[in-house]
Amino acid sequence: LIREGRACLATNLATFSYFIVQALSIYTIMSISMMTCNVVFGEWVYMLKDIGLGMVMTFYMTRSKALPFLAKVRPTATLLGFRTVCTIGTQVLLNVVFFLGIRELLYAQPWYDRVNPVHDIHIASHMWMLRGDNYDGAL
Repeated sequence: LIREGRACLATNLATFSYFIVQALSIYTIMSISMMTCNVVFGEWVYMLKDIGLGMVMTFYMTRSKALPFLAKVRPTATLLGFRTVCTIGTQVLLNVVFFLGIRELLYAQPWYDRVNPVHDIHIASHMWMLRGDNYDGAL
């Protein structure tokens, strides 16, 4: 019973952490892209992240089972505990650093021509969805 309880707690916290990291990472990366390049992600990015990866991760997280032995370190029981917040913060920071590195690698390519959709090709504000048709949003 204790093994099952610990496995359930660890799985629930891992699922919570995964979705919080995805939400914070997408929001931060989207804000950086919007403020620096004036572009948005394409709709397929949200669909892949929310529907594709979210459902797959939830499916596999709910299929996890308890180990035959108890680990020496208990899983944390608080959603906003030090360990959980540090784990989430570190993962979001790594995602943002990785995104910025990949974006700089894209900008260094000789074939890449940086375009500001508002100033260069005059996409109106009410046609915001057309700003997602770019190489930056696919990163």
